[in-house]
Amino acid sequence: MKFVITAFAIAVAVLVTQAVAELGAVVNSFPGPPSSYPMALARSRDALYAYCKLDTGPARALIYKLNPQTGSVENEFGLPRRPYENYGGLAYTSDGSLWTANGTIDSLYQLDAETGSVKKSFALYGRGVTGLAARHNPATGGPIRGIWAKTYRPEGIALYDHVTGEIKIQWLWSPDGFDIAWLYGKGLLLSGLITESGYYCQAFTPQGKVVATFPAPTRNELYGFAYYEGSLWVSATRTEASYDGYIWQLDVRDLLAVNPASLGRVKALFR
Repeated sequence: MKFVITAFAIAVAVLVTQAVAELGAVVNSFPGPPSSYPMALARSRDALYAYCKLDTGPARALIYKLNPQTGSVENEFGLPRRPYENYGGLAYTSDGSLWTANGTIDSLYQLDAETGSVKKSFALYGRGVTGLAARHNPATGGPIRGIWAKTYRPEGIALYDHVTGEIKIQWLWSPDGFDIAWLYGKGLLLSGLITESGYYCQAFTPQGKVVATFPAPTRNELYGFAYYEGSLWVSATRTEASYDGYIWQLDVRDLLAVNPASLGRVKALFR
């Protein structure tokens, strides 16, 4: 009987190990737009958006609307104001808006997702932003509860009110990565992690409690992050094979079983 229990325990351990190994598995990949570096990503129900710095041309940066399965370009438009290459982060909300920030201009922009025209802008008051994610479910729509921002001045995670532009809440800590993604329904953010052994993706609560870490699909730094219905899209400005931008779709469905509430809480800084 003891042997049966031991064998069963080993079998369970193997299944758990296999499940963990599948977290972050590549299910699809494609090159980024030609001659560009995808720095931030956002996902709608039918499109993947990428903010890209460009190799050449007067614009220096564009936002592309891509087919999320093939990477083919369906639309493109410019940024609101120069310097176009100094924007950080990209988020989508199902009111037909894209959100991006420019630390040089000190503004957070709400753009029309089809034309790029400015709907509204808010002052950042000196905060530098590298990543954005909407606290929102783009698959079903529903309420927009704010725009998450990863800031580097100061280093922190902040939640902006999408109507007033005011900071609703802020934690003074920051992950290694540039862009961030919001795993709606689970209260988790995702971003990059840099270690001596290589590059990783990590999932964490806004308060900074890390719940999962898994290898990046490339031996290079990740920049863009976007989540949609069990998949995480990530981008890098180069691969092992070339200096061209590339985008991967990763399976992160195992994260849906995580219970962030069991990890405890860190006191937030309210404004």
